[in-house]
Amino acid sequence: IEVHKLNFHYTLSQKRALFRNKEISASPILRDINFQLPQGAHVTLFGKEATGKTTLLNLLSGKLKPSQGYVRINGKKPELIKDASSGYVSATKISNQKETCSEILLAHAKTQPIPDPASRVSFISDLLKLTSFVHRSPDTLSTTQQIRMNIARAAICDTPLVLFDNITDHFR
Repeated sequence: IEVHKLNFHYTLSQKRALFRNKEISASPILRDINFQLPQGAHVTLFGKEATGKTTLLNLLSGKLKPSQGYVRINGKKPELIKDASSGYVSATKISNQKETCSEILLAHAKTQPIPDPASRVSFISDLLKLTSFVHRSPDTLSTTQQIRMNIARAAICDTPLVLFDNITDHFR
């Protein structure tokens, strides 16, 4: 990972935005961020709420584009890497009442260049101990189970980057 002179601000039609019941200005979220991480590195990012941690992860995953500067994953822009955003894991719930977790994971696996998607889903489900709830609707899962589902989704892909966003609060 290489991040060079990264700057980011949200484009807003107004000078202020409502964010988590707090009014914040539309000033730059990230300014002049520079770092390099070798392949296989494990890093933890700490900081107060609303200081840009999730924004940085969204930039690394290609969900957002920098206002200035650049991000490179294995020499490429994240938004050009097919499954860069698949490695983004959060506590966000998947809302889908019509399909089971297993069906959702299998549908996701079928979008990947995997020789046997069903075997991959079965292997990941066993590895992450999802078998007790994988045949249920995601709407019935606890937050911890939902996070494990999101980790499974990331593990199914051949993504160059796995980013965990605010999940440790749910594992106490």
